Amino acid sequence: MAVLVLALITAAVVAGYSSINAEVVSNNAMRAQQRAYQLAEIGLQQFLLRRNETGFCTNCVADPAVADSEWTRVNLIGGYADIVAMRVRGRMPDGTPALFFVRSRGVDTTARLSGAGRGTNATRTVGQYATFGTSSVKPLAALTTLNGFTNSVQGSRIPVLGQNGCNFFNVIGGVVIPSGGNYAGSGTLPLGFPPVDSSMSRDSLKKRVGVDWPAIIKDNAIPADITIPGDPWPSFNDPNYWPVIRIKRGYSVPTDGRGLIIADSNLTFTTNDTWDGIVLVGGNLTVSGSGSLDGVYVSGLNHMLPTGGPMTRDIINNTKRIQFNSCNALSASSRLKTYFVWTNTWLDNVNAW
Repeated sequence: MAVLVLALITAAVVAGYSSINAEVVSNNAMRAQQRAYQLAEIGLQQFLLRRNETGFCTNCVADPAVADSEWTRVNLIGGYADIVAMRVRGRMPDGTPALFFVRSRGVDTTARLSGAGRGTNATRTVGQYATFGTSSVKPLAALTTLNGFTNSVQGSRIPVLGQNGCNFFNVIGGVVIPSGGNYAGSGTLPLGFPPVDSSMSRDSLKKRVGVDWPAIIKDNAIPADITIPGDPWPSFNDPNYWPVIRIKRGYSVPTDGRGLIIADSNLTFTTNDTWDGIVLVGGNLTVSGSGSLDGVYVSGLNHMLPTGGPMTRDIINNTKRIQFNSCNALSASSRLKTYFVWTNTWLDNVNAW
């Protein structure tokens, strides 16, 4: 009788242990799946945001629209994500950008799951449809400033010209400023359609600028080729060189050049320096000397940050001119090609192949 009771107790203990072990394995599997899902989602978002960073994507091409796919591995804490951008449809003759399905396979390496006599890592794959191209540049004016504008240009020189430098018949606004007396000076009036637009409040204008300044400043949404301080000012001997230059302090542009300037603080163009491209300035823009700045110019963007922007106006002195030029703006933004996700196309538990 004692032996029978002992056998029953032993069987109960074994059964209880087996049940607990099965529950532990099940819970571990669920947690590992959740971690794999998080890794997949983080990897997907990092790829979409950081694809153009030097060294980030090991198997990316200059133009994925002419390749069948590109891929990379994103190493993360607790695992990694394998990203593949598979081309679904090429670029259309009418200019419609190529369509891709970007999938991310997250792999949790913190624990292995037991099963069938072997261990394996938990995986989860998510994906989303996206097109690849450059966001169109749709400026409000040749110069859009959240600071206000002081026109101190001398003689009959037009300080700001909204007429497109590479399409005579395309005319946009000359200067857009916040309402409330933010225009001063006695220089020749800007030229554009309209010459000066002060119809919007600063808060309304911030919503119309079309620049995600907080993401650029805080999240490095536009990776730079040159960062100042740290890197030397580049040479522009190559006419096809249109770099992205990030300037993290007040700065005076030393030479002629081209490309995209992102200035965290104040920026000054002096003497006879010229610039072709796009200039985004967090603080004040000061322009003096002679010559022409051709492209798209936006200043006072720090007003979009919690810390706020400058309370003084931008100034154009002497005979300098800012002129809208869509060709220069397009060239400056050519390196900003990226994936633009389609809304409502996100998928979970995607088959990986």
